[in-house]
Amino acid sequence: MLKNSVLIIVFSIAVMFFQTEVGHVLRYLLMFHDKIADALASIFSSAPAGRMIQEIIALIIIPVIAGAIAAFVFWLIKRHEMPHIISTVWFVWTVLLVTILAQPVTATVTKAAAGAVTGTM
Repeated sequence: MLKNSVLIIVFSIAVMFFQTEVGHVLRYLLMFHDKIADALASIFSSAPAGRMIQEIIALIIIPVIAGAIAAFVFWLIKRHEMPHIISTVWFVWTVLLVTILAQPVTATVTKAAAGAVTGTM
């Protein structure tokens, strides 16, 4: 327990010192997520259900790729299977999810919706 407490304090201090770099990494992670979701747009419809499927698949693909890269690098160095690979995938998934949810929601206002709000059509 003490080891985990010290680790979280050390990581918190490190993140505060490197917060601009961490911000860049999170922005690149979001850009990668958006590129995957946009690439899936040619497969799925642009309806809300299709867009949701695109976002879900992009949310799953990135942590799996990150876990695979980490496992491959670990295997290159140690020459045996990486322990806790699922924990790595869950960690990346959680970071990506929180980053996506922290983004401001931009609502697309259609002409009909704008007319309904103002009372004109």
